[in-house]
Amino acid sequence: MNSIVETIKASSLVVGLTDEKIEALAEIARPVELQDQQLITEEGTQSNYLYILKKGTLTVEKNPSDPFILNTLEQPNLFFGEMAIIEAGAHSASIRSQGKSEVLSFHKKDLVSFFLSYPDAQMAIILNMARQLSMRLRDADERFVKLAKSVRQNG
Repeated sequence: MNSIVETIKASSLVVGLTDEKIEALAEIARPVELQDQQLITEEGTQSNYLYILKKGTLTVEKNPSDPFILNTLEQPNLFFGEMAIIEAGAHSASIRSQGKSEVLSFHKKDLVSFFLSYPDAQMAIILNMARQLSMRLRDADERFVKLAKSVRQNG
C-alpha cells in the first residue's frame, strides 16, 4: 500500500469508506511539500482545496499583519480546509507551516467528480466533515467559556 493511501485511510475524513473508494480518492490526491513559514491558506482569500496533514506542524493564524495563533495542527492525518469545500466564502484564517510539512491536497472539482462516481462516499465524507466541525465548535465554546471566566475574575 502506498503512503498516500495509508495517509488517507488513517484520516477521520474517510470513516465508512471502502478500500476501493479510498484508493479512488488517493488517485485525485496531490502531495504538497511546505517549507518553513510557507502559507497554505491565506486569511481573506478563497481556495478550492481540502487538505490532509501528512506530517509536520501547521499554525492557524488571524490578522496577517500582526499574527495571532488560534490553534496548532500537528496530528498526522488530520483534515482541514473543509470550509472551502462546503462554502464559497473567503478563508477566515491563515494556515502556515512551522518547519517543513507535508499535506495531501484535493481540489474541489476533483472531489465533485469523485462524488459523482461514488455518491454514497459523498454522504460519508460530508458526515465526517460535520463531525469534525462539531468537535471544533465544542472546542471553541470551551475556550470562549474559559476566556469569559478569566475576564470576569480579572475585571
